[in-house]
Amino acid sequence: MESLRSDFGSTEAEMRQLHVMMVPWLSKSHIRAFLELAKKLGAHGLKISFLSAPLNIRWIRQQLQPIPEIDLLELPLPSIDGLPEGVESTADLKRGGTFGLLLKAMDEWEKSFEALLERISPDLMAAALPHGFVERTQRRGLLVTEWAPQLHILAHSSTGAFLNHCGWISVSEGLRFGVPFVTLPLQYEQGLNAKLIAQELKLGVEVRRNEEDDSFSKEDICRAVCTLMVEEEGRQIRSRVQEISRDLTRNDSQIYRANIQSFVSLIKQKVSCK
Repeated sequence: MESLRSDFGSTEAEMRQLHVMMVPWLSKSHIRAFLELAKKLGAHGLKISFLSAPLNIRWIRQQLQPIPEIDLLELPLPSIDGLPEGVESTADLKRGGTFGLLLKAMDEWEKSFEALLERISPDLMAAALPHGFVERTQRRGLLVTEWAPQLHILAHSSTGAFLNHCGWISVSEGLRFGVPFVTLPLQYEQGLNAKLIAQELKLGVEVRRNEEDDSFSKEDICRAVCTLMVEEEGRQIRSRVQEISRDLTRNDSQIYRANIQSFVSLIKQKVSCK
């Protein structure tokens, strides 16, 4: 913990602010999204502790003007055999190592948080940390193992559907560009998001799984894709997604401001109930 550094000091006045700690997944797209949210929450008077690995914080400093409410914190990743020094995000994997080794480093990284949380003691924490994941690759089609320009892919006219784990960032990006979903949740809140998308809002098709062990096959995925892209049910889904996309882009600023204000109110309500 001696290596932890802060860009900004804390005054007594700052400590009386509602304090949120943000720990994004080690991906440039996730860091960028968390950072934008941190700016908005800071503008609403919240104090933000924003934690990542040192090279990611250096990357942030190149884009972020110093904001008193955002406290940038560095916490180095532990050394993992096979993972080269300087690999601190998925975009760095081109230098060597594998996604599985980066996940292993993040699993070890989590162990350093206990002392940090005791020292900082935030009111709330927004974190996206792994608990292990098995890497599998196949020599078929185009396989991107590093960072991929997801927004450019979703915006392309030839993109007909989005096979998606239903993390909320990817869901919101898919809706913005009018791309319907084939939902395949893996962990955390993704199952609830998938049910909302496929069952409640009818904006995608769910990959069916074995009820006993939650497994699925390539045939299950093919069936969901065919339903979405060929059948009448899929035509109706695509139409609804396009309609929502038009509404989102037409009222983007107004919806965004309202969502931020609602989120800040929810945070204050949660903290006041402690």
